[in-house]
Amino acid sequence: MVYKSYRIKLVARLVLIIAIMALIFYFISKPYYYFTVGELIIVLLALLVELVFFIEKGYRQISQMLESIKERDFSLEFKPVEDGFIFKRQAQVLNQLVKSYRDVRIDKELHYQFLNLIVDQLNYGIICFDTIGNVRLANKTLRQLCGVNAINHVSILKRLDKNLSNVVMSLKAGDEQLISVIKDGEMFKYTISCNDIKLLDDSFKLVSLHDIHSTLQEHELDSHKKLIRILTHEIMNSVTPILSLSESMNENLKDTQGNFKRLDEISEQDAKDIVLGYEAIEIRSRALMRFVNDFRSLTRIPEPKLESIQVDNLLKNILSLYRSEMEEKGVKYQVYLSPNVNEIYADRAMIEQIIINLIRNSIDALAKTNKPELSFETGTDGAFITLSVTDNGKGISSENLDKIFIPFFTTKKDGSGIGLSLSQYMMHLQGGTINVKSIENLKTTFILKIPNK
Repeated sequence: MVYKSYRIKLVARLVLIIAIMALIFYFISKPYYYFTVGELIIVLLALLVELVFFIEKGYRQISQMLESIKERDFSLEFKPVEDGFIFKRQAQVLNQLVKSYRDVRIDKELHYQFLNLIVDQLNYGIICFDTIGNVRLANKTLRQLCGVNAINHVSILKRLDKNLSNVVMSLKAGDEQLISVIKDGEMFKYTISCNDIKLLDDSFKLVSLHDIHSTLQEHELDSHKKLIRILTHEIMNSVTPILSLSESMNENLKDTQGNFKRLDEISEQDAKDIVLGYEAIEIRSRALMRFVNDFRSLTRIPEPKLESIQVDNLLKNILSLYRSEMEEKGVKYQVYLSPNVNEIYADRAMIEQIIINLIRNSIDALAKTNKPELSFETGTDGAFITLSVTDNGKGISSENLDKIFIPFFTTKKDGSGIGLSLSQYMMHLQGGTINVKSIENLKTTFILKIPNK
């Protein structure tokens, strides 16, 4: 008999079990009915087992669904195990749950593929790995650099450089390093930077690898062009008047037919003009010689001798040289020393010359400033110690901001234009950098970055 309701089937089974139990109690008190009692007990046990299976039919479907979620198998489709609204509704809900999980899985997979597609379009390498070096993500650029189709562990980076995998594993959040890699006989330069990622209880590192070789070449070429323009400008400034004066003096020494005059034929005025011309030529020639000597000085800087230097003593000694001049010109100065920075590791002579040059430039920039102020501040920036020099002078125009480190570029009438370029070169020799930030007619800040040893 087919029942239309789960409840009716369940009640019928319970009624039948109770009836069998009643018969057992009835016959157990009667003699000679032992076989009947035994048969009834067997029937009762069979009914109880069947009742358990009947009740578990629905739970087995739920168990199957949970198992499929665990195994990430969303191909199951559930049908009612029995007739009746409850089983139909259960199958419907289970199918909806499976579909929801399947949709979430598909959506997650699409997002993952979309992320991979975006990351693969980047023109620099990206790698994400856990604390033991197992790679979770490596983009196409990095795979091509390593010459592989897949990266499962950071040790594969040894294909680029034998020490690169160890360097990458030792990176901390915020670290940046510049490395050189020789590949197929050609040298490439990369910057590597690191960030930490925390997902639930797992920790990951996200490391980017930027190829700056071509960028450096472009900047070097651009710098060479700018340097050539400035050299040409300076040389022409000296050669042009010399050529013009030579032509004028030559005209004063010749007659109308182009023959050289005798001494008694040269007028007093022509003689004075010739003498003035020779003096002007001498002045311009000496200026050109100074220019050449300044240029040669850029290539004669000795290798730095790094030593530990107390920052407060360094600034006190340098500022003592300019205290009288700054007081005379009304320049107030402040020194802000970070408690995290007590010393730097640098070449004393070089760092003193750099700071002196910055102070000299600041004093000149403050010449026409009301309430001139100069400040010095130390701090840290990742693997670097920073020393900033700030003034509230006239500032640097945006068009000159990218030129101030080019040799011989200057906006001063009596400037040589080598101070900042020399400072930049000396910072480079010590493994550091010098940068500038300026807002015209407001303030200018030069930032020295010195490796934190």
